[in-house]
Amino acid sequence: MEKNKRGGKGNVKISDLFKKYTDVLKAPQGTVVKNFIEVIEDLFNVTLRADQCSYSVVSRTLSLRISGTLKTEILLQKKKVIQHMTQRLGEKNSLKEIL
Repeated sequence: MEKNKRGGKGNVKISDLFKKYTDVLKAPQGTVVKNFIEVIEDLFNVTLRADQCSYSVVSRTLSLRISGTLKTEILLQKKKVIQHMTQRLGEKNSLKEIL
C-alpha cells in the first residue's frame, strides 16, 4: 500500500478531517432557534418569531416568551419537540429543556 504525504495509508475522507471539530463545537444559538421555529411550524402549524425564543448554549435550554394555549401545548408535547430537534441537530446539539 502506498502512503500519502502525511504518513497515512490511502485517501482520507473529508468528513474525517472535520470530525474533531464536530465533536467539540456546539450549534450556535441562532441555528437552534431557527430549527426550533421550523419544528414548531411543522408540528403545530404555527409560526413563531425569533424574538419569542431564547436559547442558552451552555445549559441547552430554550425559553419561550409566548402566552396562552400555544405555550401549554408545546410544553405538553415537549418530548416530541425535543425528539424532532435531536433528529435535525444531532444528540450533542439538541435541546435538553424547554421552558
